[in-house]
Amino acid sequence: MNEGSPSNSGRPVERTAPPRGLLLATDPYLARRSPPFVAAVAFTLVVAILVADVFTGPDIGPSLFYLLPVALAGWRCGRVVRLTTALFAAVAWTSSQLLLDEYNSFFVASFNVAARFAVLCIVAELLARLRALLEAQRDLANEAMRSADQLRDLNEMKDTLLRAVSHDLRGPLTGILGAAQTLLRRRELGLSEDDAHTLIDGILRAGRRLYGMVSDLLDLERLERGGIEPDLELTDVGSLVARVVHEANATAPGRVRVHPVGDLEVEVDPAKFERVVENLVGNAMKHTPAETPIEVLIDEVDDGILLCVDDRGPGVPDGMRTSIFEAFRQGHEARGGVGVGLSLVKRFAELHGGRAWVEDRPGGGASFRVFLPRSGVAADRGPGRIRTRDTRVKSPLL
Repeated sequence: MNEGSPSNSGRPVERTAPPRGLLLATDPYLARRSPPFVAAVAFTLVVAILVADVFTGPDIGPSLFYLLPVALAGWRCGRVVRLTTALFAAVAWTSSQLLLDEYNSFFVASFNVAARFAVLCIVAELLARLRALLEAQRDLANEAMRSADQLRDLNEMKDTLLRAVSHDLRGPLTGILGAAQTLLRRRELGLSEDDAHTLIDGILRAGRRLYGMVSDLLDLERLERGGIEPDLELTDVGSLVARVVHEANATAPGRVRVHPVGDLEVEVDPAKFERVVENLVGNAMKHTPAETPIEVLIDEVDDGILLCVDDRGPGVPDGMRTSIFEAFRQGHEARGGVGVGLSLVKRFAELHGGRAWVEDRPGGGASFRVFLPRSGVAADRGPGRIRTRDTRVKSPLL
């Protein structure tokens, strides 16, 4: 979350106290200036005060204003500049009195220079320490705000998880229990064999859905702990994608289309890559109208393979293209699921040294893409940085 808290209008507001005092009021301005610039301003002020001190004469003494440049240097500059400014101010202060014949002894003048230098050094050091303490307090306050924001995020995540468990996991369980109870009364209800098979098929689908949700949650927890490593083996990824699409079409015949590819064998973790394809296809089916097609393409690129899942849904707003891959984040059109599918897609891709992202599909909709490097190739790929040998990869739906 941002460090600003939301106001009533929904816009973040700064949570900082208004500046108090001259130094605190000018600190934001001075913070944008380099130390040499601040030192030059301090030395210029010493000269200006010296000139004013000489021209006003002994009756009007602006001598106390020598504290101002010393305070300025003490607030924003390092120790060398602080000591130099204090010495320069002490010498200028005493010199103005020498020019006005206020001293009849060089010893007295030298003593005053030393005494004033010591006092001004103490002032500069005290201000430097005060500023260090204020910065430490500010850092602690910012850290406390960041911790509070993280706690709020965790609390929101907990609430989202509880809603998902109470609603999305309850749905498949309710379907399984209802179908099982109906099967128990099949003779009483006079169910035919076809009706019984339909109920059994519904139980299997609900069980698979429930198993997938629980597996997603468990895998996410193991990924957070770093307890998952890819088990790479040479895999025909084209056949794997075709199989996943065939299973997806069992519930929505003909909706998901796959562009056939030839033999495309690369080293991946087949179970995790299958989950990537399943989650991307399932995400597209949940977020797009039932009558719109979904296109899947996998092809070779310069250093690995690129998987594209394109749809004609509402697309992904620019502000959500990163957060949508975070755990428990779902779009407004989501129907079911616990909101960890895309997070697993991203993390499984990263386990292979690749990455996942989303782009606009030309003509409307979203294009989810996953790049996986060949074994031993580090990934540094993103939108616009992958050269393909097949122009279809640019947009399977075109």
